[in-house]
Amino acid sequence: MNIKTSIYDFFGYTVPGGLLLLLVLHGLKTFAVVDYFSGLGSAGFTAILIFTLAAYLIGFVFDPVNRYVTNLYKSKDEPKVKALEIIRQRIPELDISDIHPGHWAIWFASIRQENLEIAFEIDRYLAYSKMMRGVCLAALLAFFMLIFYLMFGKVSIQYLLLVPVIVLIGTLSLLQAYKFRLGFYILIYEAVVARKPPFSMK
Repeated sequence: MNIKTSIYDFFGYTVPGGLLLLLVLHGLKTFAVVDYFSGLGSAGFTAILIFTLAAYLIGFVFDPVNRYVTNLYKSKDEPKVKALEIIRQRIPELDISDIHPGHWAIWFASIRQENLEIAFEIDRYLAYSKMMRGVCLAALLAFFMLIFYLMFGKVSIQYLLLVPVIVLIGTLSLLQAYKFRLGFYILIYEAVVARKPPFSMK
């Protein structure tokens, strides 16, 4: 795998995994199981590296859960179908009847073979989408942890004021994930259309 693509993939998993790891560590500290936060200020490079790798692994392992949870929100517009509609609306006289939304992976593979720079830009949108999905999952976990803390008297009732903030962060993250996923497909279709043949003006 190319280094640049690996970086996009890395941050697509590391940021979500890091947020989940921080929430778990906060929970352990709150219930006086273990306090890792006190040593973070003096943590050396090795500790930071271990945390980063752990965050990546957690993000990678929980990605299927992340995908399942965020898919519970069903947009009326499937991103890969909506992206093709947007292309048609932009240039209605363009004949793109040969492009089928279900073939996007094949088109993307051919784009990667022909032009890596374009493929890198497309990969960037996919990584952003993964990252935003992870932020949404972290917000959901934070919500349940807050309710859990309240049940066991670990925080005061005033902390319920954080609920709208958490809901807002989760909702905006989900919308951003959809936007970047939509942009991912749009860029694929645009790259395909730019080849011209077999596409033509009606």
